[in-house]
Amino acid sequence: MVVDILQQTVSPDRDYRLNPYTFSVAEENGRLLKNMETGMVISLSDAEWDRIGCLQEESVKGADLLEMGLGDCVKYGFLVEDDTDDYEQYKQLHSLLPFLSREMPGTKTYTILPTTACNARCVYCYEEGMPVQSMSEETADRVVQFIEKTRWQDTVTLLWFGGEPLAGSKIISRICRELEEKNILFRSKIITNATLMSDKLLEEAVSLWHLEYAQVSVDGLRADYEARKQYVDPTAHHYDAMMDAVGRMLEKGIRVTLRCNYDGDNIDGLEAFAQEVRTRFACQDKLLFYPAMLFQAQAKESGIDLHRRIQALKDRLAELNLAGKEKKRSALKNNFCGADSGEKSVVIAPDGQLYHCEHLPGNMAYGSVYDAGPVVCSDPRASLEADPMCRACCFLPVCTPFFKNGCPDFFENCRIFKEIETAEAMRRIRREREDQSDDACPAEETLEPENELC
Repeated sequence: MVVDILQQTVSPDRDYRLNPYTFSVAEENGRLLKNMETGMVISLSDAEWDRIGCLQEESVKGADLLEMGLGDCVKYGFLVEDDTDDYEQYKQLHSLLPFLSREMPGTKTYTILPTTACNARCVYCYEEGMPVQSMSEETADRVVQFIEKTRWQDTVTLLWFGGEPLAGSKIISRICRELEEKNILFRSKIITNATLMSDKLLEEAVSLWHLEYAQVSVDGLRADYEARKQYVDPTAHHYDAMMDAVGRMLEKGIRVTLRCNYDGDNIDGLEAFAQEVRTRFACQDKLLFYPAMLFQAQAKESGIDLHRRIQALKDRLAELNLAGKEKKRSALKNNFCGADSGEKSVVIAPDGQLYHCEHLPGNMAYGSVYDAGPVVCSDPRASLEADPMCRACCFLPVCTPFFKNGCPDFFENCRIFKEIETAEAMRRIRREREDQSDDACPAEETLEPENELC
C-alpha cells in the first residue's frame, strides 16, 4: 500500500537525493538497502552504490539517474526529490493509513488482567512491588457489558494477561461463559508460565475460552529456569510442569510460542535449550521459540553485544524449524502498540480501570468499565510530534513517533539494536533470494515470528 502511494517516475529535470529513511548495510560484493517506509529491500553492486552513496550529502539530476540505470531507486522510494520535506511526508502517510484500512469501528482486542497475583517470583519481574489485585465477579460482569458495548461487529480477541492469568481462571471462565450466552464471537490468547494448566483447565480453555494461542514465559535450560522463576511452591510448579503443559496444549492444537527471556547470565545456554525443545516436541509444527532480552539488560551497554550474539541463534532456530513461517508486510503502518491503536485495543485491569498499555503505571488510566457514558479511548501521546532525535532516525517509520517521548519501553540504545536486527533480517532476505533464484527484484521485508507481548 505504502509503495503504491510513494511510487513515482523519474523527472529528468528534477534533482534527487537519498531518502533519509533508508538503511544500508555493506556486503562483501556490494550493499543492501532497505526503505523503512515501504519495507522494500534492494541489492546494489559496489559500482552502483558508488554512484548514489554520495547522494546522502548532495543531489543528482533525474536525467543522470536514468542514464545510470537507477530509475527504480526513485520508483521504490530510495531516492526522493531534493526539496521533499521528509518528516512532513512521513506524518502525512502516517495520518492517511487509518483511512485506507477500511476496518469496522469498535474494539478488536481486549487485554484483560483477571489478577496480578502470580505463583512465580521471577527475579527480573517488572511488576515487582505492584499491589496484588484480583478481579471480582461484579467487575467481570461489567467487563462483559463493556465488551458488548464497545466491540466491533466481528470476532473479538481476548488476551489474558497478569500476573499469572491462570491464577484467575474462574474469572476467565465467568467472562467467557457470559460472552457465549450473549452470542458474542471471541477467541482467546494467553500470556502465561503454564504451570497451572491442569488437564481439566486445559479442556475448559479449549471448549469455553476458545484458546488458540499461548505465549509461555521461559528462561532456558532447567537450572536457569528454576533459579530465575523461583516458584512459591517449587514442588508443584517447576520446569517439568511447564514443559508438560506446553506438550498438552500443542496436542490440543493450540499454537505455542516460548518467549525465552535472556540476559548475560543465561544466554550461553539458549541454543542448547532450543535443541532440547526441538527434540522433545519433534513432530509439532505449532511451536515457536522467541528470544526476548530483559528490559534491565537493554538499558546496559552490554546489551548491545547480547543483541549481536542472539542473531546467530535466530538462524539456528530457523534450522530447527522453531522460527515459524515468516510474514510479509509494509514497514510503515499506523499502529504499533496499544497507545496508537485508538479504539482498536484496550487493557482492562483487575479493578476495571482502562489503559492503553499493560506497562503503564496505575495513575495513567483513562476510564473504567464502570463508566456509564462513552469512554474516550484516544491516547494523547499518539498525537505527539516525534522527538528531534527520532525525526533524524532512519527507523522512525517502523517505530512509534512517541517512543522517546512517552513510551515506557524506551531505552537509549534503541537505534543500535534496530541497526543490528535490520542488517541481519536484510541478509536473510538476500540469502533466501539467492536460494530461490538469481532475480534481483526488490522484495518486501520478511519478519520474525509474531510476539504477542510488546
